[in-house]
Amino acid sequence: MPSVAANESRNDDPELILLASLLDVAPFVALLKALNGLSDTASIVITKAGIRVEVEYKRALQATAYLANSLFESFVYNPSSENNDTEEEIDEGDTSTEIEINLSILNEALSIYGSGGGFWKRKERNDPDQQEDEDEVARHGKGPSSRANDSFFRIDAKTSKGGVEIDFPNDREVLEHFECGQSLKFHYSFDFVHKMIRALAVSVKVSIRIDSEGTMSLQFLMPSGTSKERTTWMEYRCLPREENV
Repeated sequence: MPSVAANESRNDDPELILLASLLDVAPFVALLKALNGLSDTASIVITKAGIRVEVEYKRALQATAYLANSLFESFVYNPSSENNDTEEEIDEGDTSTEIEINLSILNEALSIYGSGGGFWKRKERNDPDQQEDEDEVARHGKGPSSRANDSFFRIDAKTSKGGVEIDFPNDREVLEHFECGQSLKFHYSFDFVHKMIRALAVSVKVSIRIDSEGTMSLQFLMPSGTSKERTTWMEYRCLPREENV
């Protein structure tokens, strides 16, 4: 572990943009592994508030992982005014620095520290039906009716071999919160939905939002070790199939 004097000398380095340390890299590794398979390259945006990792898949699915600065044991961000090509002013008036990095290489580097490996024990499947573009998952939302508890949220998945339909009633024992101003139905490629399973598998809470044009946003609150703060979460934004447009 570096000495205090060594850390202070690094802080004084004018070329050092970020100096951050973690006691446990498991939350960071878990977020990055959830992004695996979407793209080889990720954009990392650094601000005083923390780190944001952004990945895009087939120009219709965007995944963003958020790591608040409170997740880190230490977090020192020193943007350099000389690198104007990589820094820009954001809405909050703060400064951000954006870099691109190979996601696989970053995962391999972090795996040296060992944490998070057992977090992601899952069996990879090579099911042809999961790869077909024709497969789809439909999201239904039924709006208010004469009975307050008659609203529901439905997931309807279909493949060439059959389908499954699941209804979630507007019940606090099932859904913590449900709001739908009008009945709506949109279709999404199963390929996109399947990319979210890794994040869903370890999340502690999920929020689903769909706007009037069918853009679906899924936010996953992720475990962050012993901390009870909302320090790590992920968001997937997915466009509907063209037939809905």
